[in-house]
Amino acid sequence: MTWTRGQYSTRLSLGGKAVLGEGCLASCDSFRRTLVFWELSGKLLEMRKSLFAAFIAACLLNTGCGRPHPWLGAKETALIGTYKKAKSYGGTNSIKGLSDDTDIQIALKDDHTAIILGLPEFDGFGDQVICKLSGPARWASSGREIALHFDKFQPQIVSPQSPGARQCYDDVSIEITGRFSPYGLYITIGDPDTGTGIELRRVSH
Repeated sequence: MTWTRGQYSTRLSLGGKAVLGEGCLASCDSFRRTLVFWELSGKLLEMRKSLFAAFIAACLLNTGCGRPHPWLGAKETALIGTYKKAKSYGGTNSIKGLSDDTDIQIALKDDHTAIILGLPEFDGFGDQVICKLSGPARWASSGREIALHFDKFQPQIVSPQSPGARQCYDDVSIEITGRFSPYGLYITIGDPDTGTGIELRRVSH
């Protein structure tokens, strides 16, 4: 490596060749790579924003984000219809007396009568089903819940060895869910903070 002087200004040579131009090219390449990185980073940021917006929209439309949204209120006529078990939340597989193929139906009629099939009642901890309720009932909306009262209370005892089997009640409250019609019903199991429950969706009006 030598310093040379000639007709033009002083320059640094390596192996008899000027390297000033090569250094400029290297700097330009580095700058171009930086621009490409910034461009890709911007595209990734926009993609993340789009995915986040889609996630929020799904939550607002009640298609995800954990258990269903609570009911915001509507006319009782919007609740009329037949509801069937659609989805379970939390650790329902460990609950004694409850399985994935358990059939649960609630039919709410416009005269405030109802027909119930296989509605489970749980012990206080939500560890097991103590009885199932089926038959005619009366219903009314109360706040954000459906209040059911069985006229002929004949529970099917599922866990007769449990002391809680003597505590099956003929009055049951079930949460109403959904921000838009068709609405749904939600059976909370055990501690509400655990998020364990069963969702029923309307299948007919």
